[in-house]
Amino acid sequence: MQLFPNTTIKEFAQCEHAEFITVQVHNDLAHGICIHDEDAKKWFLVLDAEDERLRHRLILPERGREVKSFGSDWSISPIGPALSRHTAMDHPGALVQSREGVFLVGVATGEFFDPVLCRLDEPGVWYNYGSALGSFAYEGWRIHYRERDTQAIQKLAAKEPTSNDAE
Repeated sequence: MQLFPNTTIKEFAQCEHAEFITVQVHNDLAHGICIHDEDAKKWFLVLDAEDERLRHRLILPERGREVKSFGSDWSISPIGPALSRHTAMDHPGALVQSREGVFLVGVATGEFFDPVLCRLDEPGVWYNYGSALGSFAYEGWRIHYRERDTQAIQKLAAKEPTSNDAE
């Protein structure tokens, strides 16, 4: 018997950077990515949840929280038209590619719910995102997982473009 996709159950504290995981948050299953900041603090960037208020939030689950891990062997593809570089940060969940790296726009949990850039290609959470504004950004994207043994592809998450904010 094979389980597809090949997933494991582990504690959130054991997650690697950019690992795609499912977590239970407030009696809701949320799907997203474990993001490490520059100080190795582990965050959960919610990409999909039944509660829309959780989507694109950067939250801090308890370290002992169990998660279902899909690993970090996934790919992300932009879909739809490019966003205007001046409004990318106004679109939580937007995919941003710059000379500095590849990011998703998240929303910091706290008093002000400020936008943050969550780096995917290496650890990093940017609250000062000025240099990334000259980048390419897309409101929509798809994340896919390819099973190594069978080469089967499964969509893990997607954000469909909804705006007319193309350049």
